[in-house]
Amino acid sequence: MAFTSEEYRTYNTRLTRFMRMYSKFIAQDLYSSIQLKFEYNQSCGEFVLIDGGKKIDVLIYLYKLFIALMNQKNDEKILEELFSSFDEIIQVYLDSCQENKKSGDLIYQKISEKTYNISFKPIEDFLNNKFLITMFVMFNQALEKTSSLINSSSYITGHLKGLGKIKFTENSYYIVQSLYEFHNAVSHLYIALKSSNDDRNNINKAASHLHRGILDAIKNCIQLSNLTEEQKKELIELRIEEFNSIGINTLDNDKKNILVNYMYLL
Repeated sequence: MAFTSEEYRTYNTRLTRFMRMYSKFIAQDLYSSIQLKFEYNQSCGEFVLIDGGKKIDVLIYLYKLFIALMNQKNDEKILEELFSSFDEIIQVYLDSCQENKKSGDLIYQKISEKTYNISFKPIEDFLNNKFLITMFVMFNQALEKTSSLINSSSYITGHLKGLGKIKFTENSYYIVQSLYEFHNAVSHLYIALKSSNDDRNNINKAASHLHRGILDAIKNCIQLSNLTEEQKKELIELRIEEFNSIGINTLDNDKKNILVNYMYLL
């Protein structure tokens, strides 16, 4: 994938703006995540996070905005609307964290020092990492496909909703765990883009989180789908292939093919 110097500058401007917003959220989240409050949910028989929905709302807009930033065809008006929505939803989240906002502010000051000067080198590494870009594209496809499937099946919807595994907003369903993996992926990119080089291998780690997020979305739906006997056989073979790849340097193309075959079963 080849980019002109002007395109790199455009991405630099957009990503810098994104990182300024994201740093506010992640700073508060770093503190709030160790001050979690839970309550027992009778319907699903599990302890669930109180007010976790506000964070999920941020993650949904994080996903929407970042995917839009990746799309060169999006015009500035679309991006401006998404930036505005992302900023607003972050503020709602921050307002809900008033009890520990001072601690979040202190963390923000420490992690945001380099936020405003992104090096061009990691942006090149990011945009030219074909596997990472493929994972972003497939993640978007997986969430769109699973949202459509959940929406078409009251059985799947009821089951996943009862377990607190999905979030519904603006006519779409989102697999919560996949959103967390997307957040983890962007966190790795955030660190990579703040650095003069990616010596910690954060770009590849980001791709790994996207890979897991895609699997989470697909498997949650496959488990509740009415598969044919032939599809069940294919699923078993896929599970074996996936299991045998654990702990080895599986080729990126092989990882992509496993995901494609999983998505084909939906």
